[in-house]
Amino acid sequence: MKTFLCFGLLLASAARAQEPKVDPNRVFTTQLHWERVGGAPRSATDRWASGSLAILYRDGTYAAVTASFRRIAKDAPISLSLNEGYVIRLGTWTKTDDNMIRIESREVARDAVVQRAGDAEAPLPGPVSARTCRLDKPSVEHLSDAIHCNGGNGLTLTPPDAPVDLNDLPRIVDALVKKTAPR
Repeated sequence: MKTFLCFGLLLASAARAQEPKVDPNRVFTTQLHWERVGGAPRSATDRWASGSLAILYRDGTYAAVTASFRRIAKDAPISLSLNEGYVIRLGTWTKTDDNMIRIESREVARDAVVQRAGDAEAPLPGPVSARTCRLDKPSVEHLSDAIHCNGGNGLTLTPPDAPVDLNDLPRIVDALVKKTAPR
């Protein structure tokens, strides 16, 4: 209960100060392994990848989505595809010292998640989990060249290699922050 109350107060603070526009210097992705779209000819430049994207808002809000990404050409912007299923984690992040941050988040939304037969879908919101992450070469302009987090899978996030079209993600995050904030 104490964790839920603390998490709720942090989200309430974030709801009041939510940024209307996402700073591209605070958007990070997992490594995206681009593959040819199924059935497309070898000459096609359209590629897709699955991965995660995280946004560390200046106000301390943390939003992450696991979804598909699409790229129509090597030099084209990357599009976040929320049409093929996604999982959204929401929470907070705080700097603990010059090169470290702490992220507390939980799963708050999912769409068309593929499950193994017999697995029950976990209730939302999920439990709060915490990670300690190391920032590589933090600066005033860029939060970091890379973020290395501890935990089960040793998550590493880096700035994307091209601008990312976030589609509806900022609007969805804003709505989820408002929905989960205590009244």
